[in-house]
Amino acid sequence: MDDTTAQPSVALHIGAHKTATTHLQRSLLAASDDLRGAGVQFHGPRSFRWGEPSLQDRFQIAQKPNGPVRAVDPLAFDLLRDGAQRLVLSEENFPGTLMNDRGRLRRPLYPDGPRRIAELAGRLPVDGVDLFLGIRHPTRLLNSAFSQRLHARRDITLETFIKRNAIELVDWVGLITRLKGIAGVNTLTVWCFEDYTALFPQIVAGLVGPHAAPLVAPLDETMHGGLSELAVTLLLADDTVSIKDAMRACPVDDGNPRFDAYDAEAHALGTEFYAAQLAQIDAMDGVTRLRP
Repeated sequence: MDDTTAQPSVALHIGAHKTATTHLQRSLLAASDDLRGAGVQFHGPRSFRWGEPSLQDRFQIAQKPNGPVRAVDPLAFDLLRDGAQRLVLSEENFPGTLMNDRGRLRRPLYPDGPRRIAELAGRLPVDGVDLFLGIRHPTRLLNSAFSQRLHARRDITLETFIKRNAIELVDWVGLITRLKGIAGVNTLTVWCFEDYTALFPQIVAGLVGPHAAPLVAPLDETMHGGLSELAVTLLLADDTVSIKDAMRACPVDDGNPRFDAYDAEAHALGTEFYAAQLAQIDAMDGVTRLRP
């Protein structure tokens, strides 16, 4: 659908890691043909990885602060938009990595994200972008982050990981404060991972618009299965064992609980910290937190 009578709008889902980002992206991708017919063009990881120019490269976003500024291809936006009135971009790697090479949360959370988003917003031929972000309970996020690290490397013990990553480093308030201060952000919508299933229709409506939201159904599948306690024990004891073999040999079931690095007291502290963060987010002007 090509309508040049009105300026197109852009939704940028920066999808913090471990917040059901992959499920949302694949659900949108599955409906992409129907969405195009409704005037919505979706681009996710398949458009920005695996040999394709990244979102940073398409719009010449510097990898580091004060990096070289290069001219942007004037056709870059039109090629992505392809005549649609709503352009939806979802790329969790765009704001940077969650952790550094030493298995420590980067400080502050996603330190490069606000700068990159500001540069992108300034290079798009539209009046700002609508920003979308999922957040998650701190100890649950760290649990998932440790499991994810095991997929790449096993050079850190669980005890060291916990010591390096205090709960209060999962500072959503700090990140959202920096995001809402970006001049090129029109709206900032936030939701909790814990409410993702119930909020799916609202999230999609915000991204693609209420008229196109019924075209997107949540995929009935788990994107990244969790590890069991026995699987993690096996992986840490033998670095020759693959993740797939460990998951196959030690699946999560009634007799083999899901891996959990934190005890009840730590989870309770995380819940208290998370609740305080949500209260601060709810009080922020210019931020909308979706609720079931």
